[in-house]
Amino acid sequence: YVPVETEPHVSVGLPVDVYELEACPISGFMMSAHKSGTPDSFCWQVCSPSLRTESGLEPYGFLRLKRQGNLVCLHILPYNYPVLVKLLDQLSHMGSNMKVAPPIPWRQEFER
Repeated sequence: YVPVETEPHVSVGLPVDVYELEACPISGFMMSAHKSGTPDSFCWQVCSPSLRTESGLEPYGFLRLKRQGNLVCLHILPYNYPVLVKLLDQLSHMGSNMKVAPPIPWRQEFER
């Protein structure tokens, strides 16, 4: 398991389910890493080998310690949520008065 130093950007309105993990090897590993100095901003991306694309594994969630460092939570989001969040952010900056479809490059990336 490899931690990724990131503050997962989850947009308001983006569906997310959060589950508390019971004691298991990954939760023990994460708690040990936290006690040994891993910063609070670390999370572990959750990917599935069966969802591999040409660009590699795309995340559909992340594992993260609660601030106290004694509980691991699994956050389930839409598939490839980092790209979706980026695209939705771009769309919001295109203006709220957009009366036409988004540009073709944006739609192609969204449909990918």
